[in-house]
Amino acid sequence: MALHFDFGPKNLNLDCSTSIKAYHKGFNVGAFTELAEICRQRMEELNYTPHDLFEMYKKHCELHGIKEKESDKSLLSKFCNMIDLGAIPKRLRPFILDVLHIDAATEAEALGKWDLRKKMAEAMTINYEADHYFENLALILRHADLIMEYREFAELQLDFAGYSFCCFGGRHVYLGELLNYYKHGLGVVKGGCPHCGGHVYNHWCCGSMMSGVRHNVGYCEKCGSKVKNDKGEFGSPRYSLNYELPTKRVPNNMKDNPWNVFYLVRLLKLLEGPLNSSN
Repeated sequence: MALHFDFGPKNLNLDCSTSIKAYHKGFNVGAFTELAEICRQRMEELNYTPHDLFEMYKKHCELHGIKEKESDKSLLSKFCNMIDLGAIPKRLRPFILDVLHIDAATEAEALGKWDLRKKMAEAMTINYEADHYFENLALILRHADLIMEYREFAELQLDFAGYSFCCFGGRHVYLGELLNYYKHGLGVVKGGCPHCGGHVYNHWCCGSMMSGVRHNVGYCEKCGSKVKNDKGEFGSPRYSLNYELPTKRVPNNMKDNPWNVFYLVRLLKLLEGPLNSSN
């Protein structure tokens, strides 16, 4: 059985992280809030309620010979959701925009703001540190011994690497711990890349001890392809290693660990030679 440590992100500003998560949560990209706000304003100006719109739509259908297959209860709920979330079904959109006097330009502006908000949320959810790690995987593997020698490098928390097994549990791992698995041949699928035949280094392993099903994810050090596989397991009871962080520290007087994947990769490039201007 593997030793268990406190693998909390000691080198992460938790206040900043919490703020970002709260900010991102506020995006609520599943809702067309801009359009919903316009609908509410127009309904307030016209003194309409969702039920009023519902009754007006039923008369509209009778007048134009439209057969509505949806139940009254379900249809009324859609008018209510429209006010809360701005989610207007396609077949109701022309009627709603006309009744509430929302022109095409106003609708386009509202949807444009929603699209920008959605892209902002997407930008904030991208794990740039993980991308940088995978892009420089071969470089990191070449300097695995150096990274495992110093505590500041070895204790870097990787929120994209770890394991999870049914009936056994799971957790994220440190960079040093992951490299230690690789050093002992665990987590490595030799020749496992279907694109170039390169070695695949798994960074996440999960599965069930009962069924034997495995779902591992790794990257090829040669071509950089993401590869899903059922081999190269680490972290399970059968393929687990004891690991202790090194006590040797880098020569500095900083109380907290300032290092991250970006700084580490830059250092490794400096050690291999002068950085190009593009780096």
